[in-house]
Amino acid sequence: MPSPDVKPIPPKGISTFLYIYELTNLSQVQRQGQSAFYYSIPSKLITRIETDTNGYFKINLPAGRYSLFVKKDKLFFANWFDKDNNIAPVEVLPGKFSKVEFRVDYDAVY
Repeated sequence: MPSPDVKPIPPKGISTFLYIYELTNLSQVQRQGQSAFYYSIPSKLITRIETDTNGYFKINLPAGRYSLFVKKDKLFFANWFDKDNNIAPVEVLPGKFSKVEFRVDYDAVY
């Protein structure tokens, strides 16, 4: 357990590839057990982008809803969902920036 008098270390970003797919539902993917890892994503891959060394990225996308994934070895990873079980959903609005924090915490110990 963290000590209440010790300030937590802020998370660090990493350089990785981010995979942007059409909005993908949990019912569409083949999942590794009950984990947040997926063997493949059957929806359309929109693009793949590399984040900088701090984990930041910026991309211009048409308005719409998308799902975000990263990869660990050969498996895709994403561990948050909306109320409809869409995986790592992000909505892009016309002329607006969408701020996203994607936690790559599959090796984290809590």
